Amino acid sequence: MKANLILVVFIQSVYLCLTDAQNIIIEGDNPLVANGGENKVIACKVVSGIANGENPDLKWYDNRGNLVPPDGRIFVIGQSATDLMLLLNDVQEDDAGSYNCTGFINGQLQSAHVVVKTKMPLVITEEQAPRTQLFPEGGSARIKCAPQGEVTVSWMDRNNARIEASHERYVISPGYLEIPNINRTDDGIYKCTVIGVGNFMVVPITVTVTVPPEIVKPPTAQSVSVGEAARFECVATAKPAPKYYWYFNTITLELTGERYNLSRDNGVLIIKKVIKDDAGTYWCVARSRDKSDEKDAALTVLVPPQINKLDNATGDEGTSATIKCTAYGEPIPKITWMKEGTSVEITDGSQIDNSDIVASQVTRDDRMEVEGSLQISNLKSSDAGFYICKATNEAKSVEKSAYLSVQYKPNFSKVMKDVMYSWGGQSTNIKCIATGVPNADITWMNKEGQTINAGDQYYSLKSVTIGEDTESTLTVSVDFSNEGIVFGTYTCKAGNAIGESTKNFTLQRADPPPSPSAQLKEVTPISITFDVNIPKTFNGPPVQEIEVQYSNAQPRKVRVGTMDSKIEIVLDGLTPGTAYNVKVYARNEVGLSPEYSLPTQTLQARKPYPIVVLSKPYGDYPLKFNLQWNTPNNGGFPISSVYVKYAQVEVFPNKSASNEFQKKQLLSGWIGPIKVDGAATAYEINSLRPSTYYEVEVTAVNNKGTSDAKSFIFVTGKEGKRLQRPDQPTTEAPVEEKTPKPSKKPQDTNSSAQQVPLGIVIAIIIIVVIILFIVIDVTCYYKRKCGVFMCIKERVGRTGSMETRSKEKIIEEGDADGEKKVPLLADNKDTEGSDADQEIGETAPASDEKEPEDKEEKPITPVKEVEEAEEAKPEDQDKPASPKEETKDVTDGGKE
Repeated sequence: MKANLILVVFIQSVYLCLTDAQNIIIEGDNPLVANGGENKVIACKVVSGIANGENPDLKWYDNRGNLVPPDGRIFVIGQSATDLMLLLNDVQEDDAGSYNCTGFINGQLQSAHVVVKTKMPLVITEEQAPRTQLFPEGGSARIKCAPQGEVTVSWMDRNNARIEASHERYVISPGYLEIPNINRTDDGIYKCTVIGVGNFMVVPITVTVTVPPEIVKPPTAQSVSVGEAARFECVATAKPAPKYYWYFNTITLELTGERYNLSRDNGVLIIKKVIKDDAGTYWCVARSRDKSDEKDAALTVLVPPQINKLDNATGDEGTSATIKCTAYGEPIPKITWMKEGTSVEITDGSQIDNSDIVASQVTRDDRMEVEGSLQISNLKSSDAGFYICKATNEAKSVEKSAYLSVQYKPNFSKVMKDVMYSWGGQSTNIKCIATGVPNADITWMNKEGQTINAGDQYYSLKSVTIGEDTESTLTVSVDFSNEGIVFGTYTCKAGNAIGESTKNFTLQRADPPPSPSAQLKEVTPISITFDVNIPKTFNGPPVQEIEVQYSNAQPRKVRVGTMDSKIEIVLDGLTPGTAYNVKVYARNEVGLSPEYSLPTQTLQARKPYPIVVLSKPYGDYPLKFNLQWNTPNNGGFPISSVYVKYAQVEVFPNKSASNEFQKKQLLSGWIGPIKVDGAATAYEINSLRPSTYYEVEVTAVNNKGTSDAKSFIFVTGKEGKRLQRPDQPTTEAPVEEKTPKPSKKPQDTNSSAQQVPLGIVIAIIIIVVIILFIVIDVTCYYKRKCGVFMCIKERVGRTGSMETRSKEKIIEEGDADGEKKVPLLADNKDTEGSDADQEIGETAPASDEKEPEDKEEKPITPVKEVEEAEEAKPEDQDKPASPKEETKDVTDGGKE
C-alpha cells in the first residue's frame, strides 16, 4: 500500500509540474523546525481547481506513511472540506520526517508535503552519567558518562584541566574515563562535557574513593554501679562515613531496646540503668559498604550500698533516743552520721564536742550488711531534726535521712532564703519552714509589725504541714505603685503549746546596692551619731540615699551626692538607756540594699550637758549684752529651767590659745542666778557698765541635776561720753573705758591728782634711761676700764643714791601705815575704736569696806583721778602703760 501511495504521489507531482498548477498547498515554513516538547500546527488547504459541491477528501499521512487519525498525540482537525490541520503535540525526536497531505481535485489525486525537523534539548540521565560514583582505593576506576545520540564527549579533571586522549594518568574510552590504581588524592569533581547539535551540557560527577573502616578509638572498659549509666564510645575512620553496630558478648544479635541509647551515625552506646546482668563484653562494629572493623570492651557492674532500713525516732526533752540504720553492699559499707544542716560528721564512739552523742555499728558478713546506731542522751530541743545515715563502700556513697522528734517550741532549722529579690509585675514567694512538736501555727507580719491576713491587698498565704515541718508561703505581688509597701522585712512567727519563735525575711528589689557599713562616733542618752560608708561597687545604679531604721520611729533618709564616700547621721530624740538595733540601708533606683545592723544602747539619763555660749565676746551696747547659747543636750530628761549669773572681772592682757579672754580675778560678787525658761536660748543682761569685762555662767537643770558651768567672758561696748553721777557709790566694780583721745570734760588743773600720773610717767622714763645708761657704762668700765661711770659717781651718783633711798624709805613707811592707794589700770590699747582696746580705772573695794566714812566724804575721788589722768595724757599716748608699770607709778604718786 505504501508503494502504491508513493507512486500516486509521484504521478501527481509529475502531472502538476506538467500542468504548472498546485491546487493543494501547506501553509507555513517548509521545512518546519520544531523544538522538542513544543506543540505545532500545520495547515493543508485546497486553493483552486475544485468544482462546486465537490469534496476533495483531504487526508494527512505521517512521517511513516500512516494515515493520521483524528485523535492521539499527532492528530488532525478539519476546519472545512477544503482545510485540514495537522497537530503535533509534545514534539518528540522521532517526529522528524516528511508529512503529506492528499486530496482529489476534479477526480485526480493531488498532494503536498512538508518536512519536519526536530530540535531536541540535550538531556543526560542519571543512568547515562551517575552524578556520584564510588570506587575502592587501589582499584581501577571507570567513571561513566555515556549519553545517547550524535554527541561528542570530552573530560576535565578535578582541577578543571582538560584531559587529553594521550594523558599519562587517565584513559579515555567511549562513555568512560578510566583512572588506574585510584587513591584518596583522586577524590574530587570531574566534568563530562557533552556536545550535541547546536547545544552542549557539562555534567559534574563526584568521584569518591572509598576507604575501608578502621576503629581508631576503641571502647574502654567500664566499672559502673547498679542503677547508674554506662557509656561506651567507639570512633572509626572510613569513606564513606561508617555505620556503627553494637553487640553484647557475641557478634550475633545487635543491641536494641529502650534500655539503650545508640545511633548508627555515631559510635556511642549508653546503657541507661545498669543491672547486674549487664556485666560482660560489648563489641563495636564499624561498617562502610562491604567492609568492617570491630573492637570490644568489658563492663564490670558494682553493687553500691543500699540503705535497707532507717527508722525515725522520738523522745521527750531530757530523755534518750536511738536511730538505727541498716545498709547492704559489696563490699560491706561503712556507716557515718551527720545532722542535716551541719557539716560535722559523726563517727563511731562518743563525740568530742558532745558526749551525749554516741555512734556505733555492727557488720554481718553473711548478709553483706551493716547496722549502725546513733544514740542521743539528754535530749534537747536543738537535737530535733533530720539525721543523715551515710553508707559508703568502694562503689559509691548513699544517704538517707531519719527524723528525730523532740517536743520543743518551734525553731527554724531548715535552710531558708532570708533575702528575696523582686521587681514590678512579679510575684515572689517567701517560704518560712518552722520545725516543732506539736506542729507550729505560723502567722506573718509586715515591716510595721502588722499581721498579714490571707485577703490583704498584695498578699496571699498558703500553708502545708509535712511531718514536723510547717511550711508557710507568703506570696507578695509587686507592682510599680506598691514598691514602698511590699519591700522590706517580713516576720514569720511560729508558735505552739511550748512557745513561739520569729524569723525575719527581707524582700528587696532586684539588683540593689550592697550593704553599707557604719561606725559609731558618739552616743548620748538621747542621740546616736555614726558615719555611714557609701558602697561603691555593686551591680546596679549608684547609691542615691541612705536609709536608717530604728525602733518604731519614722525611717531617716539622707541624700547621697555622687562624690560622697561617707556621711554622718545623727539620730536624736531617743530614749535614754535603751537598746536600739539601728538598721542602715543604701538605696538606688532599684531599691534598698541589705541592712547593716548597728546595735547600740543610749546612755543612761543624766544631768544636762554643758551649755555652749554662742555670743561673740565683744558686746554691741555699753549697758547691756545679748547672751545666746545652743540648745543643750538634755541628758535624757527635759530641761526645766536655765540659770544665768554674771560678775565683773579683771582679765589678763593676753588672750588664751583659743582666742578667749582669761580671767585674772573677780572684781564684784555674782549677780544671779537668774532663772530663765528651759526652752530659751537667749537672755538680755541689762544695767551693765560700758567697756567692762564680765564673766557669765549659764547652766541647765533637769530631773537629774544641773549641768556643769562653763565660763564665758565678754566686754561691753564703749560709751562715747560717760558722766560721773555725784551719787554714784564707790563700791561699783571698776570701769574699763576706751580713751583714744583725751576727754573734753572740764578739769580742775590745780588738782594734785592731775600731777600724780604725769610725774609717774616722767619718773618711769627717767629711771629706764638711767638704768640702761648705767648698764652700758658699767660694762665698758669693767671691760675697757673707761667710761663716764666714775665721773657720774663722783659728781652726781651720791646725790642720786640718797634721793633714791629716801624715796624707797618713804614708800615703805607708807605701806606700813596702811595708807590708801588708788591703782590706775590701763592694760588695753585703743586700735581704731575696738572694744577690746580700753583703759580700766579701778577703785579699791577692800579699803572702802574698812573705812566706810571715806566713801561718804569722797565718793567719786578714785574715778575722777582716773579721768583727770586720762585727760592729761597727750593724744599720741593712746597705749597705756602695763599694769605693773602703772602700779609702781601710783605708789610713787602716793608718796609724793
